[in-house]
Amino acid sequence: MSNSKLIAAAAAALAAAPGANAVAADAAASAHNDLNVSVEGGIVVSDFSKSSDFMENASKLGNVDDAPYDLGGYGAISIGKNFQDSAYDWKLSGSITEFMANERDAFGYYGYYSASEVDDFDFQAVDMDLGSTFSNETASGRVFAGVRILNAQDSATTGYGFYYNIYEADISADGNFLGAGPRVGMDVRVGGTVGLVGSVSAAAVFGRHSVTYGLNYDIALYDAELSGTEVDWDWVTDVSASAGLSVRPSEDAELVVGYRVEQISDIRLGASDLGRDENVLEHGPMLKLNVKF
Repeated sequence: MSNSKLIAAAAAALAAAPGANAVAADAAASAHNDLNVSVEGGIVVSDFSKSSDFMENASKLGNVDDAPYDLGGYGAISIGKNFQDSAYDWKLSGSITEFMANERDAFGYYGYYSASEVDDFDFQAVDMDLGSTFSNETASGRVFAGVRILNAQDSATTGYGFYYNIYEADISADGNFLGAGPRVGMDVRVGGTVGLVGSVSAAAVFGRHSVTYGLNYDIALYDAELSGTEVDWDWVTDVSASAGLSVRPSEDAELVVGYRVEQISDIRLGASDLGRDENVLEHGPMLKLNVKF
């Protein structure tokens, strides 16, 4: 028997061997049933504390100590898995964004008059979604739809002092939002070992918005405090996008260095009553690690 016939016979026997098809099927299935874990973090920059009213009035004093930006950080983690032998998957994600309190001061007339503002904003999000993956020779990606749960806390205080602070007054607004709503988005990657990635998502969240207003004033030896809370149900929109450079040393690991932008609209309703913007636009560099198990 010739060598070609021996090779053909061996190939046929191997294909007919018990369990051969099962091994191939298991190998194909494992490619679609990996557990995907992602961890990311970065620095965030914003200017949500900017107050045109404060700057206009305080600048007249001739001495304004203004913090130029709101700085903070964020972290996120997600876990997902494909359904058995399917291009469809599920994903559960959580993120936390924390800003440092930002304070601005102004003094004038040799200390006879002073003004100050303090702002802070933090939020947390939980995402649950179902997605579908796609790929070709040069690109791959995922489209998804699900639900976002959003919880946000913000505070704004404006203070004034007269005659070396013999008379002082502080006006504050402390807000909290908790809601949930639909979210859709898409992730795309182009390239091989080194490639480019991009992501975009949008959510419309309906929830409970509560704001506690306070007035605290001190005149010589007399002081008093007043407070009240308003509750409303509002829609909040949350739109985010990111782009970056991806390095994939193996099929099971990927490192992404990029930049992300996120805007949450109508989230600081109490602060807007004190001259601040009710929308928060934050952005900054990010680092992300994706691992398959």
